[in-house]
Amino acid sequence: MQPQQPYYSSPTSPVPDNTGQYDFIVNNGAKKGPAPKNMLLFIIGAAVLLIILAWIILSIAFGGKGGNTAPLITIAQEQTEIVRIATAAAQTNRLTSQDTRNFTRTTQLTVSSDKAQLLSFLKTNGKKLSEKQLGLKHSATTDSALEAASASGTYDTTMTSVLQTQLKAYQASIKQAFTSASSGSEKTLLDSEYKNATLLLEQSTQRN
Repeated sequence: MQPQQPYYSSPTSPVPDNTGQYDFIVNNGAKKGPAPKNMLLFIIGAAVLLIILAWIILSIAFGGKGGNTAPLITIAQEQTEIVRIATAAAQTNRLTSQDTRNFTRTTQLTVSSDKAQLLSFLKTNGKKLSEKQLGLKHSATTDSALEAASASGTYDTTMTSVLQTQLKAYQASIKQAFTSASSGSEKTLLDSEYKNATLLLEQSTQRN
């Protein structure tokens, strides 16, 4: 009889821990998205950026059209007042000097023509003025001074002085507008009107 062999149990193989081994399959594409708060901030930032870009584009597209029309409106109002005064003088028999008649008539025609060109320019650039707006520089003080001059027999000299004062202020407004003009066509128009005002002032000092 063979001696009984001692019993040895086979060593137990460790069971591999497969926990998480296939997580990449299960969680594939299931990455965490941005937190709701961060997403809201992103949307707001994008919206603000789009608004800024739209404003820049519109400024570039329409910035050259219209520009700053306030100085031109002032000029048109001054032209309206000069034409009103000159027209009133031309329609009466108060002027006694032919030189003053010529000066007054030339002022009326020249400034009326320049006003028409300026209003056309403003309309082309999206600004149309009403008669009420154009007449805002109507001066009752000027009217009173001319009435008093007519009564005292100094209508010619007073009319000349009034128109000279008006033309100088008008010329100064043109010069100021020229410095802020945004286009070549605007500068050309203002340059022409400035020269016309200069010629009228020269005529006002001429006497035969």
